[in-house]
Amino acid sequence: MRALTLLDAICCSFDTTLNPAATSAKATSEAPNLSDTTTLIQLFEHPPANLYACIEEAVIRAAYRYCHRNQLQTARLLAISRNVVRARLIQYGELPSATLRPDPAESRRRADARGEPPASGPSEPVDR
Repeated sequence: MRALTLLDAICCSFDTTLNPAATSAKATSEAPNLSDTTTLIQLFEHPPANLYACIEEAVIRAAYRYCHRNQLQTARLLAISRNVVRARLIQYGELPSATLRPDPAESRRRADARGEPPASGPSEPVDR
């Protein structure tokens, strides 16, 4: 049985699912065999739109699943920052998008513009 190469991982995860037959290969301490470019040549001959983005997405999704959906382990495996991994996973729909908290000062300005009383919370001291 031959070792799983990076190209195998890209191809079997291109449709965002891993091929169990390809991933059952035993890991070796050898560097992956990148000399077989047959798969890449096939992709070059029939390129999808945004070829590089498709390959990047396949690699990040496969690594994320390989790392049991752990962002930090995925980042370490790919030697990129966790922030990059997180941003890409949000972009690919693997994670829900982050929502920003509203700025309290902006909320007060909007309330004042609508003529509403200020929301409860810290207020300015009242002189008595």
